[in-house]
Amino acid sequence: MKKCLYVLPLFLLIASFYLEAACLKAPKGTLRVGPGPQFKALWEIGLYSPVKIIKQRKAWLKVEDADGVQGWIESPKVSQDFFCGSVKYERVRLQLETQTIGKKAYAFFDQNFKIIKFQKRGILALSQTGEKFILQRRDLWVQ
Repeated sequence: MKKCLYVLPLFLLIASFYLEAACLKAPKGTLRVGPGPQFKALWEIGLYSPVKIIKQRKAWLKVEDADGVQGWIESPKVSQDFFCGSVKYERVRLQLETQTIGKKAYAFFDQNFKIIKFQKRGILALSQTGEKFILQRRDLWVQ
């Protein structure tokens, strides 16, 4: 019985640090200082921005973005139904889903994608413009 008394607080402590993955499903969203439109705006995040949910208060979520900035956003703008990724480097090469000879495509730092499928040859992802690309896992901050 004493072991249970020690394990339970440890479990609750670990669970309190658990953050849930989510993505912005709206074209844009505003991170705010507090949970409501009356609070000062910190900055805008775009479609498919990956975030971590820290906590919820009514219709607002406290989230952390890829840069580690924490703020509040309206919960209807966020989804946990799919994964998203944000480019970690200044410039990365994209492979088109259907290989087209002579065409080169690049993604740039902080560009966001909706993850469609994790594959052996990379991640199949949807851009904000609706195009499908294959990216290397190491090039994305995936949430």
